[in-house]
Amino acid sequence: MAGVARTAEGLRGCPGFGPFWAAATVSSFGTYVTTLAVQVLVVLTLGGGAAELGLVSAARWLPYLLFGVFAGVFLDRARRRPILVTTDFVRCVLLVAIPTLAVANHLSLVVLVAFMIVFGLASLANDAASQSFLPRLVSPRLLTRANARLDQSDAVAQTSGPALAGGLVSLLTAPWAVGHSPANTRTRVDLPVLDSP
Repeated sequence: MAGVARTAEGLRGCPGFGPFWAAATVSSFGTYVTTLAVQVLVVLTLGGGAAELGLVSAARWLPYLLFGVFAGVFLDRARRRPILVTTDFVRCVLLVAIPTLAVANHLSLVVLVAFMIVFGLASLANDAASQSFLPRLVSPRLLTRANARLDQSDAVAQTSGPALAGGLVSLLTAPWAVGHSPANTRTRVDLPVLDSP
């Protein structure tokens, strides 16, 4: 127990990990809220069925299939923090555009599929940059504990995020729930500046 306490104290001594963990937690909740809200949006707002729902879901994960193997190699040559901020900004713009287009009656299945492909590409880059950014925030001996904290937060988001999404969809309707989901808030958290790739 003393070893665990020392490890936890060690993580508290890493000033960049706290904001990073908070941002990752909020982003995880946003991911599960957005996933359910987009599914409801396809069925209720766009009148889609199982095929359309599968198409939108496939579009979200297509970049992982096509570029997942190469993403880490490419991002190892770039600075991680600008990638995290840029990809979060892109995802935020896409999620705000969905309810805006829905209100203007310009949202279609084709537009949503295109948005989901770009969203998936930005998420892939963000995930790869995030995984390689963490070792710069904590020492190697604390890396396992830091990953455990991130996994615990994601597990909580995975179990309670859909319930939160259901409440937001009921309260705001699906398009506005997508726009109000807490996804991609790393841009609003002060991450430490690490200039080297």
